[in-house]
Amino acid sequence: MIFKRKKNIEISASNYNLNKILLEKISERKLLSCDDFYDKSLIETLNILLNSYYDNTSVMCINDIVKNIMEIDSIDNMLSNSSSQKDIIQSIVASSEELASTTEHVALSIENVSQHSTDVKNEAIDSMESINNIIDYIINSSSNVFKIKENINLVAKKVNDINEIVRIIKQIANQTSLLSLNASIEAARAGKSGKGFTVVANEIKNLAEYTKKSVETISDDILELSNSTNETLGHTNVTIEDLNSGINKMESIPIYMNNIIESIKEIDEEFCNISAISEEQSATTSMIADKLTNIAEFQITLDNMCKDVADKINKTSDYSNNIRMKQIDSNNLTLSEKLDTYVVDHLLWRWKIYNMILGLEDINENNASNYKDCALGKWFYNETDPNITKTFSFRKLEGVHIELHKEASNAVKCYRQKNIDGCYTHLNNMTGISSTIIHLINDLKEHIV
Repeated sequence: MIFKRKKNIEISASNYNLNKILLEKISERKLLSCDDFYDKSLIETLNILLNSYYDNTSVMCINDIVKNIMEIDSIDNMLSNSSSQKDIIQSIVASSEELASTTEHVALSIENVSQHSTDVKNEAIDSMESINNIIDYIINSSSNVFKIKENINLVAKKVNDINEIVRIIKQIANQTSLLSLNASIEAARAGKSGKGFTVVANEIKNLAEYTKKSVETISDDILELSNSTNETLGHTNVTIEDLNSGINKMESIPIYMNNIIESIKEIDEEFCNISAISEEQSATTSMIADKLTNIAEFQITLDNMCKDVADKINKTSDYSNNIRMKQIDSNNLTLSEKLDTYVVDHLLWRWKIYNMILGLEDINENNASNYKDCALGKWFYNETDPNITKTFSFRKLEGVHIELHKEASNAVKCYRQKNIDGCYTHLNNMTGISSTIIHLINDLKEHIV
């Protein structure tokens, strides 16, 4: 009895050591050796089990890797944002180049306007000098007209004096005529002795008449001269008034012209400042346009890099899946492990459609619609275990599985028709259906004995 208890203790101790050694080997992913255990046949058997475990673990790890890769669903956003950003930047570059051209044109126009303003200022200054000369000339002309008026007034005075003299001469002529008449009367009284007086009286009479006629002629001429002088004086007065009015107006012109010249000078200075600022702005705008062009070139490179990254991720998923399929084919997996691989298989369909939309994958429509030829379909239509086939999840799985392949096929059709929005609609439907398939498969795993 004592020996039996001792033997049991030894066996328990041995089992404890074996479990400990196995746990250490599994954690290190190593096989057993003769140094670890004394039973060679047991070591070989355990190593076969360890190899199988390691292989299955590797398969499931690769399966998880592929699953994680397929969960990268932001590539389309990355490519879309990159493409949109590229378009926006190129639009900004085009606008900046147009702005730079416009700014340069504006700067040139401002420079021309500034030069024109300077020319106008110089012309205004020259015009001011000409106006001052004209004003001086008009003032001098006004002085001359005043002198003319004074001379005309003097002529008028002389005419009046002559009129007075003519009047006196006319009175003398009238008196002479009376004297001649009296002499004739006295000569007639004297008879023959007065004939000499008669001759003298006749001569005096003739002289008086001639003087009277001459005085009348002179009087008419002087009257005409007086009228003409008065008319000239009237015109001269009007001219003087016009000149005075013109002088008053002309004297205000220099004030206005000085104000205009000062305003033009201020405008000219402002244009000079604007021209300098415009040149600086033009240079800055050109520099910004150059910088934006560099950014646009970098964005094109970045866009190509994003496309390259997306392509490499897709190729990595293909490469990883090929390794996964080889590992699956070369290892004896449990049904539970196989079901996990079926989950990835159908997530892979969604991944393929996703990459097809991005232009990274080419999918055959018939392959997409063939739900019986995939791994899940082959297992489903060959499974005979009643513990599985009679479950609700198994019966439900067929219709959902067919629907997934139908959505994939419709997505391929939409892509051929260049209906990208339709592709995304079917892709979103596949996402919901895939979630249902995963739920049903996980439920089936609970019924596996």
